[in-house]
Amino acid sequence: MSASPSNISVTRDVNGAVNSSFEWPHTPASSTGHIPQAKTFNSTGVTGLTMRLDEFGLYNSAFRTNLTFTIYGTASGSGTATFNVVLGATSRTINVNVI
Repeated sequence: MSASPSNISVTRDVNGAVNSSFEWPHTPASSTGHIPQAKTFNSTGVTGLTMRLDEFGLYNSAFRTNLTFTIYGTASGSGTATFNVVLGATSRTINVNVI
């Protein structure tokens, strides 16, 4: 995975609900591989949110893909929601500003 995306913000509705998507550029570490399907990661800090990997696929050395994630749930408040995203042997921390 490339460096963690930055400047991600999501907005809560009047009831605290969040539903937002973003893309994360992904360049495979090896020439072939598989991006797993339907991985989910729970938030810390601002709790109650889940980040889900929406898309998956196979790739080879000539193929670069964007991973699409959706953040959903009912936020415990505003502030920073932190997600530890682990795909295979790679992990990244993503901080999301919840407004």
